[in-house]
Amino acid sequence: MERFIPIPFIFFLSVSSLIAQDNKIQIYGSFGQSFFSGTDSDSFSKSLDQIFPDGVHFGLGLQITDLIGIEIAADHAPTFNREDLLTKELEANELITGSYDSNYTSLMGTLTKRLEHDFPIINDSSIVVKGGVASYSTSRIYDSRTLSDSSNMVFSIGALYHYTKKQDFEFSVTKVFGDTSSLSFNIYWKYKFFKF
Repeated sequence: MERFIPIPFIFFLSVSSLIAQDNKIQIYGSFGQSFFSGTDSDSFSKSLDQIFPDGVHFGLGLQITDLIGIEIAADHAPTFNREDLLTKELEANELITGSYDSNYTSLMGTLTKRLEHDFPIINDSSIVVKGGVASYSTSRIYDSRTLSDSSNMVFSIGALYHYTKKQDFEFSVTKVFGDTSSLSFNIYWKYKFFKF
């Protein structure tokens, strides 16, 4: 455990030095849709609309420099059919027919590279890469009991279209690894609030 202690300290020093170089931190929010592919995990419902069920996305981020940032987000997700949800209190048929609320909550570092110097034709665009940890949780709607909660690595790659100085549109693909493996295709609207 002690060998991991320097990592947050080094990150803090790096961010502090970047802020000290007259960089302004930009706060932004994001809202949009995530379309989950049902190919990685079986969902409770086998209906046609569960092949690509959609989820609502909310996010909040800090753009520390033009290159690096940090982002937290919550995505409503499909309820995946996992063996660890079969508890003593629930029979398999209850699990299939019940109503459940499932969400991904993620914390990711971001790298954003504007393309105006490399590709002048598409100067209103950027490439964005994200990586971090996502927590997947499932709860029953009628009693809010949490049935599952696990954390795994998450990776995302996409493009930003800079619509105005304050507004961006993000088109990305996100992969969550591990027990709650999923693949989603995302469309987000991002609004930049202010710098400090």
